[in-house]
Amino acid sequence: MKILIIANARYKGGLSGSDNIYLNFKKHWPADIDVDEMMSYNYKPFWVCYLHRILLACIEALVCWEKYDVVYSASDFLMDSLPAFIMKLKGVKWWAGFYLFAPKENWKYCILQKIALFFIRRFADQVFITNGSMKSGFPNQKTVEVNGGVDLGLAYTNNVKYKYDVVFVGRIHPTKGIVQLRHIAELMPDLKIAVIGDGDLGKEYIEERNCNLLGYMGDERFNVYRRSKVVIYTTPKEHDHFSMAPVEAMACGCPMVAFNIPVMKYIKPQGTLLADDILDFTYKLRKLVDGENYLALSLQAREWALSWDWKYKAVTIWKEATT
Repeated sequence: MKILIIANARYKGGLSGSDNIYLNFKKHWPADIDVDEMMSYNYKPFWVCYLHRILLACIEALVCWEKYDVVYSASDFLMDSLPAFIMKLKGVKWWAGFYLFAPKENWKYCILQKIALFFIRRFADQVFITNGSMKSGFPNQKTVEVNGGVDLGLAYTNNVKYKYDVVFVGRIHPTKGIVQLRHIAELMPDLKIAVIGDGDLGKEYIEERNCNLLGYMGDERFNVYRRSKVVIYTTPKEHDHFSMAPVEAMACGCPMVAFNIPVMKYIKPQGTLLADDILDFTYKLRKLVDGENYLALSLQAREWALSWDWKYKAVTIWKEATT
């Protein structure tokens, strides 16, 4: 089987969840796979660059479609979904990646996503979704629940001395719970918090003295995980989703504290304390940092995280997609 992965929405300087997914599909799927990317097209104004990518992607689709049996659009952005739609019209099977419904406050993204959804819901052969919570958005189509995965080649535990009480990893953006992180840092000023990530708001958005701003990190982030006691996931209910980033820390032995958002009933995390509000969150985080039931939860977190290894997850997803 010959597959084209269209990932033209990817930008330099970061790695989104959908980027991580397609890279691991490319790495682990038993197929002949090509990838289209446009990371070299990165200039301002943003919207001119956005339209430029869409135009080039559609032209490429018209030129290359005969080479492929399947096209996988890595995201719902139009530079991925529109060329995949064109290839579908030419007779190529379309596997559409769709991993996040646009936040209502981001009206520009909402409008563009509605355009993509029009084509995906009517023409995609199957839709790759994050988990079962998104299935209702595609009631008449076959869906493949990706859930995500992690590359655990660098994940191990050791007996190094803890440098941080808490590690947060994610984009510095409200959808990732950055506002809640600030509240936690204010309410627990004695904690040493490592913040791994960058994003729209910039690192300067976190100004609390107990936060060590590390920015976007490569493989060296695993050394931070190993020197942290607890990983926190602060995404609130209004931005209900789950990121794979904390799972890396859990594989290094960090138990997790998170809000009890609806998606948790689908992923069923182990080695985790779920909180109902910010005060409950800080209460449970304090207990865990101080050592209450820490070793048992740490072991549970690591065992659960190891089940998300991409080496196994990608093959499972492939089998579901091709049957």
